[in-house]
Amino acid sequence: MTSFLRSLQRSLNERDSNVNNIEGDNFKLSREVLSAKSRQLVVEHGKTRPQATHELTEIEEDKLF
Repeated sequence: MTSFLRSLQRSLNERDSNVNNIEGDNFKLSREVLSAKSRQLVVEHGKTRPQATHELTEIEEDKLF
Protein backbone atom coordinates (compact mmCIF):
# COMPACT_ATOMS: atom_id res chain seq x y z
CA MET A 1 0.00 0.00 0.00
CA THR A 2 2.66 2.50 0.96
CA SER A 3 4.70 1.86 -2.19
CA PHE A 4 1.68 2.80 -4.32
CA LEU A 5 1.09 5.98 -2.32
CA ARG A 6 4.77 6.90 -2.48
CA SER A 7 4.82 6.39 -6.25
CA LEU A 8 1.78 8.61 -6.59
CA GLN A 9 3.36 11.24 -4.34
CA ARG A 10 6.57 11.15 -6.39
CA SER A 11 4.52 11.71 -9.54
CA LEU A 12 2.72 14.64 -7.94
CA ASN A 13 6.03 16.14 -6.81
CA GLU A 14 7.43 15.88 -10.34
CA ARG A 15 4.48 17.96 -11.51
CA ASP A 16 5.21 20.62 -8.85
CA SER A 17 2.00 19.83 -6.95
CA ASN A 18 1.58 20.94 -3.35
CA VAL A 19 -0.78 18.03 -2.59
CA ASN A 20 0.38 15.46 -0.05
CA ASN A 21 -1.42 12.15 -0.61
CA ILE A 22 0.34 10.36 2.26
CA GLU A 23 -0.70 12.71 5.08
CA GLY A 24 -3.02 15.29 3.52
CA ASP A 25 -6.79 15.44 3.92
CA ASN A 26 -7.41 15.44 0.15
CA PHE A 27 -6.60 11.74 -0.13
CA LYS A 28 -7.98 10.54 3.21
CA LEU A 29 -10.82 8.55 1.63
CA SER A 30 -8.47 7.03 -0.95
CA ARG A 31 -6.11 5.83 1.78
CA GLU A 32 -9.02 4.33 3.72
CA VAL A 33 -10.33 2.50 0.64
CA LEU A 34 -6.87 1.19 -0.23
CA SER A 35 -6.36 -0.01 3.33
CA ALA A 36 -9.78 -1.72 3.38
CA LYS A 37 -9.06 -3.46 0.07
CA SER A 38 -5.73 -4.67 1.44
CA ARG A 39 -7.44 -6.13 4.52
CA GLN A 40 -10.11 -7.75 2.32
CA LEU A 41 -7.48 -9.49 0.19
CA VAL A 42 -5.75 -10.84 3.30
CA VAL A 43 -9.07 -12.25 4.56
CA GLU A 44 -9.96 -13.76 1.16
CA HIS A 45 -6.59 -15.36 0.55
CA GLY A 46 -5.52 -15.91 4.15
CA LYS A 47 -2.00 -14.67 3.63
CA THR A 48 -0.01 -11.60 2.80
CA ARG A 49 3.11 -13.26 1.39
CA PRO A 50 3.54 -15.77 -1.42
CA GLN A 51 3.99 -19.40 -0.48
CA ALA A 52 7.45 -20.56 0.44
CA THR A 53 9.47 -22.31 -2.22
CA HIS A 54 9.68 -26.07 -2.26
CA GLU A 55 12.30 -28.47 -3.50
CA LEU A 56 11.85 -29.56 -7.10
CA THR A 57 10.89 -33.11 -7.78
CA GLU A 58 12.81 -35.11 -10.35
CA ILE A 59 9.92 -34.74 -12.81
CA GLU A 60 9.87 -30.94 -12.39
CA GLU A 61 13.65 -30.85 -12.77
CA ASP A 62 13.47 -32.89 -15.99
CA LYS A 63 10.86 -30.49 -17.38
CA LEU A 64 13.29 -27.62 -16.91
CA PHE A 65 15.83 -29.34 -19.12
